Amino acid sequence: MQTNVETVLAKRQGTHGNFLQNADCSQALKEIIDGHGDELLPPIAREALHNICQKISRIVTGNWQHTDSWVDIAGYATLVAKYLEKQDGQS
Repeated sequence: MQTNVETVLAKRQGTHGNFLQNADCSQALKEIIDGHGDELLPPIAREALHNICQKISRIVTGNWQHTDSWVDIAGYATLVAKYLEKQDGQS
């Protein structure tokens, strides 16, 4: 199992960049979000934004051409948009 973990970690570093750099970048972005309108954001919005921050940090510190990161950002945004559309339809 250890060999498999090491293989996965090596592959991820190629797409996501160095974990420590990624963590620094991701946490800095999340702090910005959490510092503005913290009590105004519902959990779905906060979670989507946090996940988008992680994807942005992977793009910045890793391989910006890794398509999945861009698709994931669009996916999280779409989930919130669908939630909001559903809420608008219930009004």
